[in-house]
Amino acid sequence: MALVCNILYQGALYAMNMKPFQLKAIIDQAQDGDEHSLGQIYDEFFSRIVGYAFRRVLDAEVAQDITANVFLKVLLNLPRFQWRHDQSFNGWIFRIASNEVNSYFRNQQKYRFLAPEDAENVLKNWTLDEDNRAKIEAELDSNQQFMMLHKAVRRLRPKHQEIIHLYYFEHLPHRAVAEAMDMREGAVRTAMHRAQKELKQTLTTDPEFKAYFEGAIL
Repeated sequence: MALVCNILYQGALYAMNMKPFQLKAIIDQAQDGDEHSLGQIYDEFFSRIVGYAFRRVLDAEVAQDITANVFLKVLLNLPRFQWRHDQSFNGWIFRIASNEVNSYFRNQQKYRFLAPEDAENVLKNWTLDEDNRAKIEAELDSNQQFMMLHKAVRRLRPKHQEIIHLYYFEHLPHRAVAEAMDMREGAVRTAMHRAQKELKQTLTTDPEFKAYFEGAIL
């Protein structure tokens, strides 16, 4: 696999501990007001949501704030959630997370990129269990590759940024991406192809990235 694809796919894989039928049963119980079930949903999705937020904003404190807002909105809106297929909840919770990230960016005067050498310092004061800290650190360990690609992705139009992050970094299937972005699955596949082309164009024509990613083909 080419360099860029390898970097894209090095997003941390937070495996689902629950099978879809188990998740559905817990969601049903949570919708009936069972607090233990709410806690199980939080435990199942916290690492995935905080990891997604961190990969989008590269700021640990902001990522935690975004994650807190996501789970507050999950709590408030869960009674109205409707399970339609196995990826319904994945798409629903990541739609909330994407909206929170987009809201953060809209309210920023200027987006600041972390220098690779700053990543370790940022993580030192981040309250996160060792396994999840190690996964995030592993992503940033090569750092320059990740940070350069992250910067290139930020040059894409917003919809394409979201698709790249949800599909490549969060490893959501097309159906969940479609749910998260309120799109048809076929439209997601088309937009994914266009996002790849746009990213390739950026990497191969922008002098800032061309020399670094020369020879890497999406």
